[in-house]
Amino acid sequence: MPIIIVETAEEAFNSIVPIVKVSLAGNPTLIGTGFFITTTGVIVTAKHVILDNINGDGRDIGGIGVLCPYGPAAGVYRSLKRSHWHPTADIAISETAQYQTAAGKPLLAQPLALSVLPQLPDEPISSQFFHASALVPDKTIENEKFNPLREWRLSLEIGFLSAAPSTPETNSHIVNLSWSSRITRGNLTRYYPSGRDTVMLPFAVFESNLPIYAGASGGPVFNSSGQVIALNCSRIEGADVSYHTDITNILELIVENTCAEGDSAPRSRSIRELAEKRFVSIAGI
Repeated sequence: MPIIIVETAEEAFNSIVPIVKVSLAGNPTLIGTGFFITTTGVIVTAKHVILDNINGDGRDIGGIGVLCPYGPAAGVYRSLKRSHWHPTADIAISETAQYQTAAGKPLLAQPLALSVLPQLPDEPISSQFFHASALVPDKTIENEKFNPLREWRLSLEIGFLSAAPSTPETNSHIVNLSWSSRITRGNLTRYYPSGRDTVMLPFAVFESNLPIYAGASGGPVFNSSGQVIALNCSRIEGADVSYHTDITNILELIVENTCAEGDSAPRSRSIRELAEKRFVSIAGI
């Protein structure tokens, strides 16, 4: 089964990245996984990951961004700049901060290809995501069809923008990472085009036996052709059942200030429009 594995290149980030919440003190915590769909750094993840930094009073309690490997022992933190999420489905997109190389070239993301074509029953699927290593012992992984891809254990110095508006300076920290990027495999078992229920999953979702763990939320789910058809949403504790948000829920979400051939000025566009203009690769559009 094809698996999308994009290794770090000199002028490109990985396609699949850990999403971190940065406290007001500048300390990062892994909260989920995201993946790029444009070279300019638009990511897709689960809505509940994007909203992780909002407390019960609706206040921002820390910044959120993606941490991108860059070289063998370095990384760049791309903060989330503008986010849009589906009103019902557990899916969101966000534009991320831009960077340049020392030569002045833009650091481009490597986007994944998506598909909104109908999937076959019992379709073999796979997912790649980040998780905190200590949460999933290796002996459990071996017993649950969980195949290690690589360990990402780095100690690097990286700058985080303070989450407090009154202190916009950049703080530099030595961050000791102990997260793993792994792959799970399974099969689709059911599709709910109108939602599994009216409360917990009232939107188009796939059901599968693919194992997912803490940190997997928002990670891409691939079909047998290596295209993203969904993203990890939730699982039933103690059962071999997981749920994945159908990628079709992304089509009407908006990316702001995009340019296209013939535009006199940047304007907002939906993901569907970007796919029609080939800025996002989506089979079936």
